[in-house]
Amino acid sequence: MSNPENQTEPQTENQLVGAVFTPFKWATWVLEKYAILDRWLEGATIFDPTAGEGIFLECLINLAVSQGISISSTMLDRLYANEKNAEFIESFLSRMRSQYDINFPLSNFFNRDILFFDRALTVDIVVGNPPWQNFANLPTAYKELIKPLFHEYGLVHNPKDLLLGSSRIDLSSLIIIKTLQHHLRINGLAYFFMPLSVFLNDGAGQGFRAYGNKNLRFEVREIYDFKDDFKYEAIFEKIRTRYGLVCFQRDRQQTFPIPYFQLSNSGKNSQNPAFEWQKCYARSLFKSDAPLSISSNLQELQELENLHKIPVDRTSKPRQGINSCGAKDLFVFEDCQNISETLVRVSNRQFQNLILPSQFLFPLVAKANFDQAQPIPQRYILIPYDITNGKPLSHAQLEHHPQLWQYLLAHQTALQNRKGTLIQNWIKKGYWYALLGVGIYTFMPYKVCWQAYGQKQFKAQLFEGHWQGNQALHAYMPMPERSLGEHLVQQLNAPIVERYLRSQQMEGTCNWAQPGRILQLLELVD
Repeated sequence: MSNPENQTEPQTENQLVGAVFTPFKWATWVLEKYAILDRWLEGATIFDPTAGEGIFLECLINLAVSQGISISSTMLDRLYANEKNAEFIESFLSRMRSQYDINFPLSNFFNRDILFFDRALTVDIVVGNPPWQNFANLPTAYKELIKPLFHEYGLVHNPKDLLLGSSRIDLSSLIIIKTLQHHLRINGLAYFFMPLSVFLNDGAGQGFRAYGNKNLRFEVREIYDFKDDFKYEAIFEKIRTRYGLVCFQRDRQQTFPIPYFQLSNSGKNSQNPAFEWQKCYARSLFKSDAPLSISSNLQELQELENLHKIPVDRTSKPRQGINSCGAKDLFVFEDCQNISETLVRVSNRQFQNLILPSQFLFPLVAKANFDQAQPIPQRYILIPYDITNGKPLSHAQLEHHPQLWQYLLAHQTALQNRKGTLIQNWIKKGYWYALLGVGIYTFMPYKVCWQAYGQKQFKAQLFEGHWQGNQALHAYMPMPERSLGEHLVQQLNAPIVERYLRSQQMEGTCNWAQPGRILQLLELVD
């Protein structure tokens, strides 16, 4: 394209990052719902910052044409779009010519990465569907390129946060914040299809839920949640993440509750579905940047907001189970038989009849254990750590346990090749046999444990001894005394705790009762 405004940045290794195209029907639904055609006819300027093949602009023009409205050059001059993939722009321009006999102004369709689009363009209305992709899953070169922007726009406090829980932050969050800040006029309105993890998940969405930064303030006016992936007519094919349409307004303070609509089937059966929007209310509980809790009953939200937090010692804060970082077969065993006072014989699907020191094998919690009054170990995890300080054994210490040391040395290469920044930090220090999620807390005599992943009901249970949680499947709170653990179990199993979890609508997902969610119910004391 010859337009000087349309100069592209150096190509990244994946120009289709997170591309999720909006169907014609649903782009039209947004435009009709918010009367965007009427506002365009009244003189509003409109911008799609990540336009793809220009579906929102095409649907707007199609609405006008279908109503017998003649499209003037003045009207077209009030439409703007941006797309980093030039072939998508050409496709849009071609359809405008062939289907609508319209020559869309080249100077209004920019070919840039919106994150580096520096034209002084501000409009009345923004509408779009930005790419959906976790930061952690972006191409490496692109991650390095945009990493500073997450800090610049207030989505993380420190760029290093992107190595931790914030690595799951969604690219769409950054694009939306950047667009609201630089391309939407004061008090302007924006409408985006986006993943709702930004509002519903703990951790990674927290920066977005500040509802602004030092240079921007915005309000979420309402949310339309296509819950359960619109079972009978998927809007976005092959997309499993939960998504919705969100309305934003610039320069407004966030207020609660947020009107929150969920798609439901009011028909009598699946063969004859009748869809309607059920009105609910959403608010962050306890602090303004917490994940949204949702209910059709305002009183229930108020009751949850007034929930009395459970005081616990800071050393007992919730934690995930142990993470082997992809080396499960090297650390987890199904069979463990004593052969002497100090040695055991262990086996799993990869190894048979290994001899290891018994003091480093610990029972690993399994789903069946939550139905047992006296849990019986089904699996064991190898933890080559000093239980007195929660640190990995030194090489000198390991040499005092030749069976263990020889076993680890035999698999040194595999252990050193594990992926992930956090485990690599340990490996670079020489502790290539380290695990994540291990500390002095790992070896406290009691744990209040629960299934944190994929459940629909919440039940905490006290485990005595050095039982260990399994990665994100289990969360736990280490306790120094039985009586404290028993009291905490009673408090966590109170009905209002499960009501709180259900209000966040994570039943059956990986986010059901992870440590961050339970932490919101606690008052940590020193």
